[in-house]
Amino acid sequence: MNRSEATEKLNGEILAINQEMEAELTPYRMKLQEINNEILRISKPYKEKIKEKEEDFLDRFLIDRNGKTVRPGDIIINNETGDTYKVIKRFQQVLMRYLSNPRVVVLKLYKHGKIGKKEMSIFSAELKESYSIKEI
Repeated sequence: MNRSEATEKLNGEILAINQEMEAELTPYRMKLQEINNEILRISKPYKEKIKEKEEDFLDRFLIDRNGKTVRPGDIIINNETGDTYKVIKRFQQVLMRYLSNPRVVVLKLYKHGKIGKKEMSIFSAELKESYSIKEI
C-alpha cells in the first residue's frame, strides 16, 4: 500500500470513528441544549430585575447640572467650553462588586455634524457640575 492509499484509508477510518462518536453524543447534546434553554428561561426575569436596578441607579446619579437624567443618545454640552458630545453609553464599573463610579461614554460632536471617533468618559460629579443636556 502506498502513502496515498494509506492516507485515504486513514481518512475513512477517522471519518467512521467520528460518525460513531457523534451518533453516541447526539442525545447528550440534545439534553444539554434542553438544560441550557431551561437555564435561560429561569434566569431571564432575574437578569431583567438586575438590569432595572442598574438603570434606576444610573438614572439617579447620572444627571446634568439641571437635574435631568442623561441617557444614551442625548447630546450634552460642556457649559464652560461650549463643546458638545453625544452620549453613546452609560455604565458603572463592576469588579467582583459594583464600584462607585457611574459614568457616561461620549463622542465629541464637531461643528459640521461630524462625530469624533475617540471615546471619552465623563463621571457623575463632572457631569452634574459642568454639563447640561442640549435641547434640540
